[in-house]
Amino acid sequence: MRILHIEDEPDFIARVQAAGNAHEGVEVLTGEKSGLQDVKASFDDSGPIEEQLIKKLQTLVARERVDLVLLDTDLSRQRGSFSTQTEYRQAFQELGVPVCRYNKGHKPTGLMELEFLKRVTKEGDNAIFIPRDYVGPNLEATLMPQLEGIWHGFKKLRELIETQPEVLEIDSGPAGILAHLLGRTGLQADLLGYTSQSSNFFTGGSAAGVSKSVQFGAQLGYWLYNFVLAFPGPILNPIAAAAFVNLTTASFDLPAVQALVARCRYSGPFDLLGPYYWKDDLAALIDELGGDITRASTLEGYALERVDPEAHAVAYYCVLTRKPIRQDEAAVNPDWVPPGASLSRILESDLDELGPMLRG
Repeated sequence: MRILHIEDEPDFIARVQAAGNAHEGVEVLTGEKSGLQDVKASFDDSGPIEEQLIKKLQTLVARERVDLVLLDTDLSRQRGSFSTQTEYRQAFQELGVPVCRYNKGHKPTGLMELEFLKRVTKEGDNAIFIPRDYVGPNLEATLMPQLEGIWHGFKKLRELIETQPEVLEIDSGPAGILAHLLGRTGLQADLLGYTSQSSNFFTGGSAAGVSKSVQFGAQLGYWLYNFVLAFPGPILNPIAAAAFVNLTTASFDLPAVQALVARCRYSGPFDLLGPYYWKDDLAALIDELGGDITRASTLEGYALERVDPEAHAVAYYCVLTRKPIRQDEAAVNPDWVPPGASLSRILESDLDELGPMLRG
């Protein structure tokens, strides 16, 4: 995996390069090494700057075989060598090159988590947002595996499209296309609940020479990662899966429980960043067990703890605290949470604390 790193702080550039060198199969290209720092100085009066940037980046990507771009949100320290991060995001969006965007800063707070999620819903059509804790002290152990998992997710989507090009001709919108690519056509109805706030993910065009598999692979990748996986509904992260079966995360993580739910594991784009679980498969498993996972014979003798003491109670995943919560602790979702995110809620106490900021 070849990463183009766009950053203006020398110390962090060196840290990312060192982490890349220590991670097998990763090569980090700096702005200087790749020639990116020379691009802005080469602009002339031959046409709009935006078009020139796209063409020059397209040449650079092909020459340097760039797989993924790692972009600092704050390029204020640079002295005219770079374009703005917004210009880069928009240009790489037209080229279908995945962008991972980060912001070095303070330890995350509840308000920062809120801003992070709201930004994802508004600007997630052209970048994956890397949480602050992934750009901390140990980049080799945190950032590099994350970038590798993200790149493999986009790569897998591209390969699925290349092997099933006819899927793009289906007149069912992104929900139908993604459902077919994942091999679960019945998923379309659930995915439709993610389309109302994310039309911007599929309105942009592509630069000349960009194949459909690259263009749609990038668009669907951003949508799947930033919406469908970020706000659990049909595909659940481990915490949301634990909530769905009404177990605490500690109980859900027990080897005996993991063996039981192994057949429900999600396999598809971005699965290296999991585990994730199919909600429908978990529901089928629970039905087989009479509506209660603790009835499984393989779990006999285990002191399993529930999110809600009531066996058949409904529990949810709080998108701010990233913890399972009871139904009576959950507030009504603000409008930026996708309707299809059936397991996603916000803790009522957080709603009271953050108030109007959660509603906006």
